[in-house]
Amino acid sequence: MLRTTIQPPCQVSAIIPKIQSGKPNKMLMALRATIILNSQGVCTNHINPTIIKEVIEYFAVNTKVKKGESDILNSLRKAFYLFLEMIPKIDANGKLLAEFFLLTNQIRKDLEHPNEFFRAIVMNSISKIILLDNKKAVLDCLEPLAQPIEKNMKHMYFLTRRNALITYLNGFNLDGQQIIEIMKNENNSQLLRLCLICLLKVEKTEVKYSDGFIQIDSLSYQIKNIPEDLLFDILNKTKSTDLLKDCIKVGKLRQFAFLTFLQNFDLFPSNMVPSLIEIVHDSTYKEIGLKIIIKNLHKIRRDLNVSQFISLLDSDCKEAVFEIIDSIKKPIDREIIKKKLRDEISRDYFDEDYLVFILEKYGELTDKKSSSNTIKGSLEPQITHIQSKLRSLITGDNPRAAFAALSLCDNLIKILPNIKFGKVYRKAVNILMADPDNHSKFIELCQKEDFIVNQVLNYSIIAMALFKIAFLSKEKEQILNILGKMLDIGKAHINFDYTTFEIISQVFNDISKQSFSEQPKSPVQNLKTDVLKQKTNLSEKSFFLPFLKRKETKIDIEQVESKRIVKQLSGYTDPLYIEAFVNITRLKITVELLFINTTSHMITNIIPAFTVSSNITGDRPLSFNLDKQSITKKEYSFKVNEVINGFLTGHIQFAMGKNMHMSIALGEIQFKVNEYLLEKEMSQDDFKGSWLTLEWENSYTSRFRSSLDIIGVFNRIKNELKCSIINEMNTLNSESDTFIVANLCCSTLLAEDILLNLKISKENTAITVDCRMRSASEKIVKSLSVVFGECLRGIKE
Repeated sequence: MLRTTIQPPCQVSAIIPKIQSGKPNKMLMALRATIILNSQGVCTNHINPTIIKEVIEYFAVNTKVKKGESDILNSLRKAFYLFLEMIPKIDANGKLLAEFFLLTNQIRKDLEHPNEFFRAIVMNSISKIILLDNKKAVLDCLEPLAQPIEKNMKHMYFLTRRNALITYLNGFNLDGQQIIEIMKNENNSQLLRLCLICLLKVEKTEVKYSDGFIQIDSLSYQIKNIPEDLLFDILNKTKSTDLLKDCIKVGKLRQFAFLTFLQNFDLFPSNMVPSLIEIVHDSTYKEIGLKIIIKNLHKIRRDLNVSQFISLLDSDCKEAVFEIIDSIKKPIDREIIKKKLRDEISRDYFDEDYLVFILEKYGELTDKKSSSNTIKGSLEPQITHIQSKLRSLITGDNPRAAFAALSLCDNLIKILPNIKFGKVYRKAVNILMADPDNHSKFIELCQKEDFIVNQVLNYSIIAMALFKIAFLSKEKEQILNILGKMLDIGKAHINFDYTTFEIISQVFNDISKQSFSEQPKSPVQNLKTDVLKQKTNLSEKSFFLPFLKRKETKIDIEQVESKRIVKQLSGYTDPLYIEAFVNITRLKITVELLFINTTSHMITNIIPAFTVSSNITGDRPLSFNLDKQSITKKEYSFKVNEVINGFLTGHIQFAMGKNMHMSIALGEIQFKVNEYLLEKEMSQDDFKGSWLTLEWENSYTSRFRSSLDIIGVFNRIKNELKCSIINEMNTLNSESDTFIVANLCCSTLLAEDILLNLKISKENTAITVDCRMRSASEKIVKSLSVVFGECLRGIKE
């Protein structure tokens, strides 16, 4: 029984006087007090007979409702029947209490009450009495009520009919013919379903389906007219394949039909596959439907074709759709797929991942010979309308889409000057160099004044492309002129770094010294031409291959220095005193918390809730209790998965008593990327090769005043970023005390190289720092820029 702590409106001693007062409001108050007392486990058996007698007499005498008393009387009737549900009806000897025989006539009258809502309430109470006190004596007492209840099963209001049917089914025997008669005249889906359940239970009636009609004994229902609630039970009972297919056709119960496929797919014949395809085309079930098809591809592959799935392609299900298409496609289907992909490319998208996916898939389906630079032959007229779209992507602000569109676009030489991203620019030049027909066009482009002036940041890429052209052609003089012009322009340009200057100079010297019409007999000093020639099968490989070799860095993590942080998180007078011991060993963070219960009561549900950055993971803490005047230690470990700037913070939650919850904040602990760096030795050649291959670059420029000279500024930056100097003579390239340029290198604990090209100049008292940073990870470059900026702020006056 549900217990409540609500105070009753009056005491037990006041209940009988109020019941006998004859005033409905006082009688209602007394009934409510009795109900509350019974719910609290208070025995009222000694006053129950008096209450029943007085209320029945009141209803018998007051047959006419006075003006303004209708609501109070209805509330009194509801409270009375609730009271009847709660009190015991059987005495200690198992006999029905005498006062319950007085109820039969009153209940009969109430079953004919003009208010249909009240009738429903009465029958609901009778049903509960039967279920809660299913004794023969109670059922015998209620037997005379069968006829009025059966009469209510034909009432115009469906709630009354429903309660009458439920009450009749719970307490009396209802044969199958009576249920069928009810179903013939019933149009409410809830009652039809209830009748069907009763019919199947009572008579074990079999339900059959044929030719669009459901046969239930002598009843026949057309599927399109049958209520969905009833159809659900019939479909669940019959498991008829024909009924399932027709349910899908008429649009009924698609969800249940689909779930039936999920649970019993192996039981259905192959001719059910078209029905499954029809369901999958409904957007509600598309994603899960594709997963089921993928799971059963080995069974139904021969019944599927590409045209059934190509229209399902969208950003949400792209991988699943193409997994199916790749399994069932035939050579004849290639053009169908490509046409759909071309249509998708031509649209305007806000989903970057989907656009890149479409471009990559189109590239896979296109012949490599025609996609290396241009799409030629019979394909050209078919894709002319998307070339402008591809060009706008390549020169646009989306680097991933630009990178994916490169191999599909024709005439890259025209849009090369407008490419915005270095990674895209390198691939575009790589594609151009793979086709010898583009070499002369590239030289013509480089001879244009406006092109060569505006491409200073890409000079290293252009220089290597010209080196490759010079190696394969006889246009050496023109190339030398271009390289010389690049050097002249670069020296006057603020963004021309020392590394690019060295690369261009060495390419210029190598082309000048060697005759590329003959096989070279000796290697040049830095760029190994004999190695380069071995790598000139460039239809499949990049011409940057000679410089892609990188040395692995092995680091003993245990030997890396660690630091320890101690934090007092709460005061000595707090109920829970907490100290945090944070031990940081670069890639591992250990937080040891000391808990002291300073109170004389147990503290419960103590749980640390940690918040960490995306590059840190750790175990989920479990709650625990701490007894009075007790001390305990808990250790929590975290792992650094990615070398970027990170943080660890959180709070400690605990409870004292039932309603007192407290929280103590754990201050933020920050981890900068330079804490994960180590110096790395690297040769000049390796530096140049790595500089060309690392994809992500960030530039940082700052002008400030400082008490340090430029050597002091350089050393502060070098020590802060833990870099080593890349120079053959182990010295800086400097001009007196006003200018320094140097290449620096360091490595993360995860063996990820970071290269820096640093230029520091001093004019009067102002120092200008220009730094270009490169790494294989965008996050590392961005994190290092933050640390670099903090370092310079510390140097400023």
